[in-house]
Amino acid sequence: MSATEHGSRSRRLGASITGGIVGLVLLAMALSVAIAADPDREVITTVPAAWLFSRAEGELGRVNGETARVDTRVDLDDSAGHQVEVSQTDRHLIVRDVDTGTVGALDLLTLQISAYLDTAPGEGVEVAMHDGTAYVIDRVRGQVRQVDPGTLAPIGATLQLPPGLRGGVFDGAGRLWFALPRDGTVVSLAPAADGDPTPQVRTETIADPNHDLSVSALDGGVAVLDQTTGQLVIVRGEQVDRIPVKLPGPAEVAPRTTGDRILLTVPDDREVQVVNDAGTVTTFTVPGRGAELAAAVPWAGQVYVPDNAAGVVYVFGPGGALVRQIPLRGGGDLELEVRGDHLYINALDAAKAQVVDRDQKVSLVDKYPDDVVGGDAPVPAPSPTASVPPTTPTPTASPSPARTTPETPSERPAGTPPEPPGAPTDVRAAAGAESALLTWTAARPGGSPVRRYVIEVAGRRIEVAADARTQRVTGLTNGVSYTFQLYAVDAAGRRGAVGTAGPVTPRADTPDVPAEVTAQALPDGTVKVAWAPPSDGEGGPVAGYQITSVTPDAAARTWQVPGGQRTYVVAAGELPYGSQVAFTVAALDDAGTSSQPSPLSASVTPFTRPDPPAYLQARTTNNRGEVEVLWDAPANNGRAITAYVVSYLGRTETVTEGTSISLTGLPAGAEVPVSVVAYNEAGDSEPAGPVTPRTVASPTLTITGQTQGSDHITVDFTFDDGGASARCGLTVAGLARVVEANCDSHSITYDGLVSGVAYLATVTITNVAGRDEQRTTVVTAQLRGTVRCVSTNGYCDQGVGIYSAPRQDSGARTGRVGRNGDSFLANCQVRGGDGDQSPSSVIFAGQYNDNKRSDMWIRIEGGELYIPWVWFNLDAGDDPGDLPPC
Repeated sequence: MSATEHGSRSRRLGASITGGIVGLVLLAMALSVAIAADPDREVITTVPAAWLFSRAEGELGRVNGETARVDTRVDLDDSAGHQVEVSQTDRHLIVRDVDTGTVGALDLLTLQISAYLDTAPGEGVEVAMHDGTAYVIDRVRGQVRQVDPGTLAPIGATLQLPPGLRGGVFDGAGRLWFALPRDGTVVSLAPAADGDPTPQVRTETIADPNHDLSVSALDGGVAVLDQTTGQLVIVRGEQVDRIPVKLPGPAEVAPRTTGDRILLTVPDDREVQVVNDAGTVTTFTVPGRGAELAAAVPWAGQVYVPDNAAGVVYVFGPGGALVRQIPLRGGGDLELEVRGDHLYINALDAAKAQVVDRDQKVSLVDKYPDDVVGGDAPVPAPSPTASVPPTTPTPTASPSPARTTPETPSERPAGTPPEPPGAPTDVRAAAGAESALLTWTAARPGGSPVRRYVIEVAGRRIEVAADARTQRVTGLTNGVSYTFQLYAVDAAGRRGAVGTAGPVTPRADTPDVPAEVTAQALPDGTVKVAWAPPSDGEGGPVAGYQITSVTPDAAARTWQVPGGQRTYVVAAGELPYGSQVAFTVAALDDAGTSSQPSPLSASVTPFTRPDPPAYLQARTTNNRGEVEVLWDAPANNGRAITAYVVSYLGRTETVTEGTSISLTGLPAGAEVPVSVVAYNEAGDSEPAGPVTPRTVASPTLTITGQTQGSDHITVDFTFDDGGASARCGLTVAGLARVVEANCDSHSITYDGLVSGVAYLATVTITNVAGRDEQRTTVVTAQLRGTVRCVSTNGYCDQGVGIYSAPRQDSGARTGRVGRNGDSFLANCQVRGGDGDQSPSSVIFAGQYNDNKRSDMWIRIEGGELYIPWVWFNLDAGDDPGDLPPC
């Protein structure tokens, strides 16, 4: 069973397939299944597969391990952004929305939710499945209830175990394992024979009460990490092995371990310890920084360590050498789960996943394909985003929920020796019948984290977990006075200063037990605990009460109140938001004697207003009057986020799906201050922002210069595109053609013009918000030409005649000549004579200038002077069409 982290929005869990495809066609296309003949329509998959949840989309994707492809997508209605736990076998699929507490069984034939079960929201209730067996586990209250995995109907009676269960995972042999820290035991449940719904229960004592125990189910048996004493206890069959381990800080184990190596992950030190069956411990360090490592998972002879902060899974060989890194960046927390012959790596908020086979081949998975059952229908392509950077993300600070893990070591100047822990404070003892209840406040850590607390009384030494704040010491003698000493021991073995409580004297005549304990989670983050007073027993009048919490993952906390008080409000932040908690109350008499604790109250989930939306940013789009606003879901602090309200320019928009919105209909070129608040049952968060994007403005353009050739003009300009993609163009009056260019070039050239002509040029810039244009007059440069007459027989020695009219006759001869190489300014061009192709108009240059023949004449500088074009090569390509007509 895998579980996701840190959910957000709150909606009823449902399931539907986009497009509503159901029936045998869906079955054939998506599931590749064989339908059993029994009436419950169990579906058995015939290919290796795993269902992966995508928090961003609120959907499940069925990943074929062999092909590394999603072949079916199922939308879990209203679960986007939520924390959703997925329990799956080849036959059944059950999901629990942690934000709402709703449990749903997914019918693998229709891919619809076929049954619902309501539980209290928050962490503390889980579903465990193996083959056709399913259990709903209330870890706070210690209740284990078998249900039908298809209908969620209860089967048999609820099994009551001590409250505060750890674990709840099946081993490979189908046994369900729990650790009971309060009792120092481990319990397994196995199906009874002959269809009896009552499971076989086995209990094994592995530690003293109130040790910090973590559970990892094995292929056959269980491994329990006792962090209080630094032992790994392995239970297989009737054999119990204890392996000492030295941990530099709090460690984690994966809920399920395959193979014969057990992995202990120490996130604070980025360390992994590998323990084999022989008890040999190999230690290696994970590269990178931070304490965001999740529990390492063994797979096919290698070790996979997920780093949630980096979005990377580090892979180590058997000897501890780093062999590869598997990136899944930008996808939220990473889940690793072994199913069959594949390891599935899922990034909750990313569009990709990875599948690793037994040969260590890693295959990338696209979690959102559209060409499968349940894929999204085609949608129009979105408008391109603007060519401006987004507004700088604005991280928003958020208060952390209460810590129930050991405090971090205090800082000390470099070079000073590590200090031992400080003394526990506010140490109190209350006597009971042959017992005493000891409470305290945490000791200040020294040079390393507190590993355990040690209680010494009457020659006895009792070790309890580092996060414990209370311990009932039993086995005392009524009428005998006892004094208790309490100190912390850190991970380096240093003993801290001692706190003392007592003397107290246990006695048989203890107060009666308080009754009718209730708890109520209030929107301000507090929890109100109330109770009815006990009748005055032999212990005398009640002088006070002690309230004790029970949570799924932390040791108990206690609070004391005067005897006249019937309620107590636990302050906001003292208990983790989003995690279920229940309470007991014990009565104290005027001699400090304690009653037995009351029965547990109902579980409640502390909650308060959500944190502000995280990483708010806004950016200009390439659409008129529009900005896009994006943010990340914040910590919901115990209740699902139901909506986000976006405020801008005196207006608001409510977002109930997703974490983004496009604001439209805004003024062009306007700065738009935007802030966002999140809402849950407790109310609205502090606002994130404001950030101030700017909508697309109408572009502006300024002509800065011009250049010209004889057949083209170039106009230079500067521009402001208004914050969006813009197009620039150049037109010339009287000509239909438009020359478009990239505005970033800051110039546009218009060619195909004639020389010496004044042109009215218009430069334009256009974006989605508007258009600007500027005009200028540009005169093309005049052409020059060079006389060309080359001969070896003296023909050209006299030069080429220049005439006063465009014809070759004696009356037009001016007496001037142009010799080979002479250069003249060319003004215009004209056909010779009357255009009748007469001999006086058509000139043939023969062999003396490339055999040119034409009736075209060029008027050159100096007044009405003409020279035949055949003797006059124009410098710019020798095309008389480049000249205007005379």
